[in-house]
Amino acid sequence: MPNETANKSRVLERKMSKQRRIMRLVLLLLPIPLALLALTSMVFAIQSIKAPLEIEQVVATQVLEQEVVFDYTATPRISTLYPTRAQLGRQTTYLVNLLDQFTVHIKGQVKAQLT
Repeated sequence: MPNETANKSRVLERKMSKQRRIMRLVLLLLPIPLALLALTSMVFAIQSIKAPLEIEQVVATQVLEQEVVFDYTATPRISTLYPTRAQLGRQTTYLVNLLDQFTVHIKGQVKAQLT
């Protein structure tokens, strides 16, 4: 019987020694990730404290101004209705078949201004 109790105690010691080794490894290796986590948390905390509470951003607005001027001239064909080629005045309608030339003048200008 004494051998059996000795064997049991040896088995228990082996189990205990394995548990102790595991605990030692855990106790030795666990502080490293915890320390890294604490360092990164401190770095982020310091950066957030240093950052301003409000960020002032200046937004430039641009004002565009467009100016377009339309003008036209109409020159008639020589006919019994228009005996001379003088340019016709402003009219609401023109007879296209009686016109020799119809010229449209377009002048456009765009101005940009930053405010």
